[in-house]
Amino acid sequence: MIGNSNNRVDSPWLFEGETAHLARPQQGLFSNLTQLETLHTAYAQLSEASAMDSPLDGSGPPLAGDEVNGFLEQMSEDLRAGTFRVEGKTPSPSADQVSDNDTRTQLRNRIVQIAVSHALERVFPTDAPANSMAWTAAVISQGLSRIYAVTIEENDANRSEHILAVVRRHVADTAFLALLADVLKSIDFRATAGPNPLASVLTRVAMHNVDQVLLQAKLLGRQGSYIHATCMRFDHEVALFLDNDAQYDWLLPAVQKRLREALAEIKAEADPEQTQLIDLARGEKLRFLDHEFRLTKDRDGTARVEYKRLAKPREPKPEAQKPSRRSWKLPLPAWPRRVRPKPKARAEAPSGRWFHWPSLDLRWPRWSWNWSLNVPRRVYAVAGGVVIGAGMLAGTVVVVALFRGHGPQLYPVRGQVFYEGKPAVDALVVFLPQDPTTPQAHVASALVAEDGSYVLGTHKAMDGALAGPYVVAIWRRRSTTAPLPARYASRRTTPLKAIVEMGPTDVPVVELQDQSP
Repeated sequence: MIGNSNNRVDSPWLFEGETAHLARPQQGLFSNLTQLETLHTAYAQLSEASAMDSPLDGSGPPLAGDEVNGFLEQMSEDLRAGTFRVEGKTPSPSADQVSDNDTRTQLRNRIVQIAVSHALERVFPTDAPANSMAWTAAVISQGLSRIYAVTIEENDANRSEHILAVVRRHVADTAFLALLADVLKSIDFRATAGPNPLASVLTRVAMHNVDQVLLQAKLLGRQGSYIHATCMRFDHEVALFLDNDAQYDWLLPAVQKRLREALAEIKAEADPEQTQLIDLARGEKLRFLDHEFRLTKDRDGTARVEYKRLAKPREPKPEAQKPSRRSWKLPLPAWPRRVRPKPKARAEAPSGRWFHWPSLDLRWPRWSWNWSLNVPRRVYAVAGGVVIGAGMLAGTVVVVALFRGHGPQLYPVRGQVFYEGKPAVDALVVFLPQDPTTPQAHVASALVAEDGSYVLGTHKAMDGALAGPYVVAIWRRRSTTAPLPARYASRRTTPLKAIVEMGPTDVPVVELQDQSP
């Protein structure tokens, strides 16, 4: 558990007021992008990356010092006139395979991409720490040793459409949106990796729904100046850190559920081979960010976090072919072939017997000729296996039919939420069991509709809730309107309580107040 200002982790929770700028559509991005100072900044960043042999661009800027101003002024005029077009896929072939005009085209594309990334960073800021290793070690050392880590796999087929859809919800500049669509068409997402700033900000935009889920988890895991749970996303790796407080055990399945829903919206999924649920306090190890973390204790009992980079598996070297040498060994005689013995003739069945093993003999006793039907043993074995398998399948179906529907009963729950006399649209209503240690305790939640009503769901939308007492927490899921009072967003501070009866329940209308009466 992290407490007071001395133990505070270097990534505090961003409250709704700090992300309120996302609710207002951004304007003037394109006009700022076409300014000469913006293009100079992008060119300087590209020049620095090329001087450091960074893979930001396949070839360094081919311009001399006196050509830069004219080149960027022409780019600014083309952008304002609407005649600028991003041509070709980037990254392009190496400089020794393209002409000077092709190299300048690549340079124009890179400058515009960096300028677009700077504009998107203003709309979608990040709270990720600069040193991810130090941040992770600091969180673990403060007692948050229970960790749930996943690696997200994106679908590159529809990534451009999803990024444009997310940006349109926060940007109202049509000229910037058209330029962004042109830039996305020229990007090969499979090759856009590493230190490329555009790849980083595009991943941040694509993971916007995931980041919103993590922000809600941070809010729920904080109790005043103490942090019982926190989480962070580094590129495509997500981790949730929990302490040993049993009152926050419900947060793990809740985050897992919301994370699956957010990934389903962007048609992505978590890699099952890279999913981890461990407890470092029990001696387990965490593989995260290409490092291995473990928790040790000094002689005085002080917990200390150690981490090291994971060694990549070495590729097997191709075996060198030995030069052929003339054999000096004498040739061995060929191995004698195994001769299969001939089957013995089947003995006649004694008179008066109709059946005998291993074959079935059908005899007509009064006629002068015999008719025998031979059935091999393997046919009997296969037939017996089929009969046994059919019996087991029928038994399984009967057991499932008998025990189906014997789970805990859910009852429909409805209610309404208003704030300042208006419906609290898009607010998230969460019913938290008063006793989370009960084995049958489940969290129910719902979104407030435009008329202020909501219908609770536990396993899926609007399927109801279990009977019993609950503590009700309410907060704004997306910052599209005015923020709600913060005291309703925590289990500790919310004054709202409700009881779900064993039948249809209508919760009294909730009117959120800024100050407690």
